[in-house]
Amino acid sequence: MPLAARCPIVIISFNRPDYLRKTLESLVGQAGIDLQRRSIFLFQDGAVNEFSGRTHCDPALAAANIELFRTLVPQGVTRPAPRNLGVALNFDRAERFVFEELNADAAIFLEDDLVLGPYYLKTLERLLDLAVQDERIGYVAAYGNHRASHDEQMRHRSTLIPMGHNWGFGLTRRQWLRQRPYVDQYLDIVRSADYRGRDHDKIIDLFHSWGLGVPGTSQDIAKTHATILTNAAKIVTYPCFGHYIGESGLHFDSDTFRKMGFGNTHVMTEDVFQLVRPTDAQLNEIISVIHRSAMIEAVQRRNPASPPVRPSATPSAPVPGDASPQELQRQVRALLGAGRTGDAEQLCSKALAAYPEYRDEYGHPCFLKEAVRLALARRDVEAARKLAMNLLAQIRKGDPCVHILFGRHYARTGDTEAARREAEAVLAVDPTNSEAATWATMASG
Repeated sequence: MPLAARCPIVIISFNRPDYLRKTLESLVGQAGIDLQRRSIFLFQDGAVNEFSGRTHCDPALAAANIELFRTLVPQGVTRPAPRNLGVALNFDRAERFVFEELNADAAIFLEDDLVLGPYYLKTLERLLDLAVQDERIGYVAAYGNHRASHDEQMRHRSTLIPMGHNWGFGLTRRQWLRQRPYVDQYLDIVRSADYRGRDHDKIIDLFHSWGLGVPGTSQDIAKTHATILTNAAKIVTYPCFGHYIGESGLHFDSDTFRKMGFGNTHVMTEDVFQLVRPTDAQLNEIISVIHRSAMIEAVQRRNPASPPVRPSATPSAPVPGDASPQELQRQVRALLGAGRTGDAEQLCSKALAAYPEYRDEYGHPCFLKEAVRLALARRDVEAARKLAMNLLAQIRKGDPCVHILFGRHYARTGDTEAARREAEAVLAVDPTNSEAATWATMASG
């Protein structure tokens, strides 16, 4: 029997028994899965937080969750928390339980707001078996690209894309151990306060000390950062084998839920996923996409008087001379990465004059595209738009290049609505674009 078919299943719950019922009913209705032989646990968070003294959950709702679990999964085991821990520490105690006490090589984690299609677990177990064999794969999931139509999902039934949210995921013990040094730094901050009142400034400083941005301060973001720092990929199927129902909760409301299009998810009800082992190049690209998303700055400091300290890089000034266009492009990118936008623009201008016809690997006018990127880096959107008009005149019709450049800018600067619009424009012409799909799913923060 494959390892994933024996791994424990954990359900994280809090105060939504109406959601939990749907999740548990979908769990017990899985096709081709013998749950009677599986270890299944409910980690129910508590009501009153010891730090703030606030009651975050009606105890009757927590009791209702436990009763539901015992009714629908009678062979399962409940592990209620004596007090309110918050999602980060509730997840942490669940992970420590399966990986330290049970010593499991892998585990599956579900929350109460993901309804599984009939083949969710079967698909997830295939991916988890792959992750156990390939140390470059850390997290796996099967909830897919919720914006894709049935036909698009069928065309890309074997496609794996970057995983945004940590929903309905499988995790290996190996990856959990590798990222612990980073995750523990984050938990050291949140374990001394009510999670809802966590010290955002300390988390911002922590993420910046890792050389990464702050798309948010949640435990999901911290763990995603940890996978980047350990050079591991988070992968999810392109087809949707489950759908998110969390219209109300800690991070979503009905308006955001509607704008993100989760209510229109087309869930695959057949066993259509065909596993194709990703190549090193594909995993590198997935890690790269997630890394770029991790550089987004979407959270403002609560105390502006204490600015963050970021790692700096100061490459020596470039000397164009007889440098090749490829070398000049590398130097422009290095200067931009070091925050020396003025020097980068000066070099880019010289390179554009020297190599006006040079095109990059995508067939785009290289230094004109770099000029757009640099204008966006100094947040001169008007100048970038003027340059982009010239760029559009020199690329094929329908090429999403300009939307991608502006989408990255809006995602990085925290303009999530604009990022979502650019993502929609990209996905309209290229539904397999995993980077744009990541902006779309992360746009809610």
